[in-house]
Amino acid sequence: MVMGVWSRSGSDKAQASQTIRILLRSIQYLADDLANDEQKFMKIVVPVIRSLFNPISTASINEQSQQFFDAMGWKNSQIQVVTKDKSQIILGSNRYLDQTEQSVKGLTLLVKSLCKAIGYHIMNSDVDPLVVIDFSNSVTYNVEIKLISGSDISSSAKKTSSIKIPSNTTIREKPPAIKPTVESVAVDISTKIAIDQLFLPVINSKLPLSRCFLLLQDVMEEFSISWYSNNPIEGKEGMSQRDVIVSLVQFLVEKSIEASRDVKIVGNQVGRFFAQAMIESFKEDFGEIISDEILESNTQVVIRDIKAMSLCTLSPGDKCVPANRSYCDFAMGIYEGVLSAALDAQYEFSSYFSATRRDRYCLMEFHKK
Repeated sequence: MVMGVWSRSGSDKAQASQTIRILLRSIQYLADDLANDEQKFMKIVVPVIRSLFNPISTASINEQSQQFFDAMGWKNSQIQVVTKDKSQIILGSNRYLDQTEQSVKGLTLLVKSLCKAIGYHIMNSDVDPLVVIDFSNSVTYNVEIKLISGSDISSSAKKTSSIKIPSNTTIREKPPAIKPTVESVAVDISTKIAIDQLFLPVINSKLPLSRCFLLLQDVMEEFSISWYSNNPIEGKEGMSQRDVIVSLVQFLVEKSIEASRDVKIVGNQVGRFFAQAMIESFKEDFGEIISDEILESNTQVVIRDIKAMSLCTLSPGDKCVPANRSYCDFAMGIYEGVLSAALDAQYEFSSYFSATRRDRYCLMEFHKK
């Protein structure tokens, strides 16, 4: 079957694109032929894909995986960690493949082989992908990848799930009683808070977000147990990573206010232990955990921007006042703690510059003491 004619007259980019098209269509034809012998197909194709995708340790595995899928012709690739044992990959339409309902078996097998190869690096272990292709509008590939039961998880993955706060630290001592910043926080933040904004404005963007979230989760779980003898996510293993982080943040903020603890001070302590966990986890692979922009600025004042309304329950036009800033205060405390612990200096949050109706970002100011 003719798949295309190679031409040296095109640009390097066009030649690379044509090479990828030939590779993918060849794999698709093989998948069509072996649609009833999945095991044989996977043994042939998965090692080939793994040899093509060789991620580096100094950049986010999710970003590298997305770049790989983009290069393979998929639009709008998204990768999300759901739990410690499960992740989700969503791929848009592919510009190289024959995408018809008649070819669904071969397409499913092809995508499964790719995601099994890539998923090994995302989850640090062998995975079993489940592929569902939606032809209802534009073609969409929904892939759930789960760790294979009994498989060995790499040492890097083990570190993310074993962060424990030492029992002999001041973490178990209650901070001084300070008037709470709000009277009540009994509000629904599940659809409002952007969990990456809890730390992304101050950390190195090359760090893998999936591992950062797991480290932050472990630290907040330890705080919840140490201070309040309760783990709000215990027994809820089916929750998504986002819902886990949101539940822990909401629990710590609400309980801290009930106990007359300053929310920002609690966030500061969470941030310090989070920074220590990141330093320990990434010391061999990444070096610095702080944003390059902050490291290069070398100033006494650090100003960071965060997405407007990403850490609060405000609606467009609502006024930003202390009474509705509890979650933002908690995040500013995390920023303080991360900056102070990672840079071995005392940083103190000093000013809000809330976004106006036309602004996309709020600005936050930190002073080095």
